[in-house]
Amino acid sequence: MSVPDDFLSRDAKAEAKHLSVDALLSWRDVLTADLADDDPDCPGPAGRHLAAERRRAVDAEIARRDRLSRIGRGVASPADRTYEAWRDLARVVSERADVPDLMAACGHVLTARSRNDRPGGPEYSAACPVCGGTDRLCVWGGPNGRAWCRQCGWSADAVVLAQSFVPGCETFRDAVKWLASVAGEAVPRD
Repeated sequence: MSVPDDFLSRDAKAEAKHLSVDALLSWRDVLTADLADDDPDCPGPAGRHLAAERRRAVDAEIARRDRLSRIGRGVASPADRTYEAWRDLARVVSERADVPDLMAACGHVLTARSRNDRPGGPEYSAACPVCGGTDRLCVWGGPNGRAWCRQCGWSADAVVLAQSFVPGCETFRDAVKWLASVAGEAVPRD
């Protein structure tokens, strides 16, 4: 009987979270030795697989603790700064993009319904692109506009709409780049 990899991964992550940094480093050394052993029977194929999963979990836990330590000291890694730049850009373009205009540009027919409590946000209805409900998709314009289906619960902001309907924008960064080009915003360098 084989054990699913996600179970092994969860189990290894749970073990790693409860160890001290010294114990994690020591365990990583033992796992590295197990994986480097040339004897095919020691620790065996199943043991090697388990050691590899545990090694990934230990490495992830060490990286997580290092990241938390840097955050606690107020020191960001270059990857953290890049992430923050993309997140900030996504926030800016989501505020500027008009969700009803995006939906209309993607070929969705919107019907004006009313004004809502959102500042400056007209409300529209449309057919849901996910479940196909004819008028259950509520679309709000204005800053931080959104779309939400009352039937299936699908919800989207400008970034998710771009990812869902604009060709070539399947990833978060591609969608943010596209929205930034529409809004005239500079894109962060990687």
